[in-house]
Amino acid sequence: MSDDFFDCNRDASPERPLRHISSLGMFNLLRFLPTKPVSDTFLDAFLFAVWPLSPLVHRPTLRADYDRFWDWCRNSDRALPPEKVRDDPTFLCLLFAILYSGACAAPPASWTCGGLQSLRKETTIAHLKSACTTSMSLCQHLEHPTLNTLVSTLLTATFLDRHVEPIRNMVSISTTIRIAQSMGLHREGTWSSSLSPVDREIRRRAWWCIIGLDVQSSICTGLPPCCAPEALDIVSMISDTRDEDISDLSGHFSPDLVPGPSQQSIAVILAIARAETARVQSKIASRLQTGRHLAQTEFTELVTLAEQLQQKIDKLIARVPSQGISEQGFIPSRLAKASPITHPALYKDDGTHPTVFAAWTRIMLILLKLEVAILLQKPFLPAPDSADPESCRAWTSVAHLCVSYLRMFLQLYQTPAFSPYVWFCYRYHGPLQCVFLILVYLHRFPESENIVLARYCIEEIIGHTVSYYQIPRDSPGESRADNPECDEGSSEARIPLAIQVLVDLKSRVDAQMKSDNRIIDKLDENKCWLFPYTLELGSGSTEKDTVNESIFPLPNSSSSSSTVHNYRNQDAPSTATAPQTPSGTRPGPTSNVFAAEDDSGLDQDVLASLTDFESWSSLLARPK
Repeated sequence: MSDDFFDCNRDASPERPLRHISSLGMFNLLRFLPTKPVSDTFLDAFLFAVWPLSPLVHRPTLRADYDRFWDWCRNSDRALPPEKVRDDPTFLCLLFAILYSGACAAPPASWTCGGLQSLRKETTIAHLKSACTTSMSLCQHLEHPTLNTLVSTLLTATFLDRHVEPIRNMVSISTTIRIAQSMGLHREGTWSSSLSPVDREIRRRAWWCIIGLDVQSSICTGLPPCCAPEALDIVSMISDTRDEDISDLSGHFSPDLVPGPSQQSIAVILAIARAETARVQSKIASRLQTGRHLAQTEFTELVTLAEQLQQKIDKLIARVPSQGISEQGFIPSRLAKASPITHPALYKDDGTHPTVFAAWTRIMLILLKLEVAILLQKPFLPAPDSADPESCRAWTSVAHLCVSYLRMFLQLYQTPAFSPYVWFCYRYHGPLQCVFLILVYLHRFPESENIVLARYCIEEIIGHTVSYYQIPRDSPGESRADNPECDEGSSEARIPLAIQVLVDLKSRVDAQMKSDNRIIDKLDENKCWLFPYTLELGSGSTEKDTVNESIFPLPNSSSSSSTVHNYRNQDAPSTATAPQTPSGTRPGPTSNVFAAEDDSGLDQDVLASLTDFESWSSLLARPK
């Protein structure tokens, strides 16, 4: 059954509400609705902090529906609810989801000025969360899904499921996929001609968002994606146009038509890149996780897909207006230090001028290119063996890509202007995959020298991730966990097992390096510099250690071969605006091993790594 089925088989009279919806319960939920000024603030926060990364609602329609709803609220004693609310009460689910996600993503400064300063943040967010989940229950979302309830689920998933383990999150995503399939989102031909251009486009955006979540879950759990590869070419790609122009799209809109700067949306450019990347990643993961040996023709096809994606993303990057080179750390001060309160114009979806979100987007597009290269190479990595030249070559290549990825990803955390978008980082599994691969490299190639940058990136990513999960449960809106009063004992249990494994593995790496007298950098003179959580270095293996040595055995210090990778100390490129670090931390080191001499060659490095990968990993594929 789908929402279209229920739309065609119900009594749509405004005097007769849908039987499966508790009208009285939905009406009572309006008591949780904040005042109009507060709701306006949360809506604005949603539009500049959440919508650019999840453009799952049509902004002009949302604004119009929102204004009509509040007009009715002012005259509710003598007027019927708006037609859209009468026809589909699940609009209230979407409204609460937007206000809740906007409140969660609002920067801390938003709560210290204007209409929010008199509110208690934790209480306000808790009330909105309760209203959001209750409205979904009253509408029986699982049994009677609508596009409003599906979008509400996608918008709030990141904020509602923060402490969920990866497997439980996978179950939640698989349920969402089945709901979307029950609504027919995976078969565009069944609805493309009967819906308005706006409804068609929002369905496409929702479907490709779900595919992206499916891929992230697959990367996190190591399980195959839920959506079959053959289903990825049925639904059209997201239209490359602004929300304001969607209604003008004809049924014969050409996907190859590139809009000019004044007609393009940076948020849509990012959404297209993420959707294209998710499609390729899903095909790669599905093909490599079949359990059978890969034929040469299949392998060549995957490499070709990756190379074609690189070219598509390059074209999208060229369209994003830039000042400086944000993907290399060169962010102009006026952008790096901006905030939505002081510089709201820099957070608009503007395709004609450099903005804060444009800088974020350029970084994300490069990260997508690196993710695909890493995902494709990872399954073909041989057993890490410092005595085997091919193993050294393969692992060094992947380690280089992973460190490049983490260096760039850390800019998303550390640039003050990006604070409205940081919520997106905490459920993104690409960095954790890179951390694990680098830790494997450091374990198995222990005599590699000058690994300061790699260790710095690992410490920062683990620190940010652990601090996020250590936020007390009664503070759902906090974006950081810098509260010294946080109970370490109670918060540690909320850290997912996969994260704790990385923490323990990192501790083992440090212990081994310390025992070999190879930790001499200043980073270790003050062990609290990069750790907002308590982590004893050099603790070694204990009974409580979550790392299973049978899965990840520690090499003996004497087992290393004389074949060693020596790297030259190189100066990390300076930035026009020094990267900002969280309070209580210090800037990263100036010497590194994995950074290229010139970061402008990053694109060439990605393509070169694919070419190099094709040469050595093709030996593992069978000719067909």
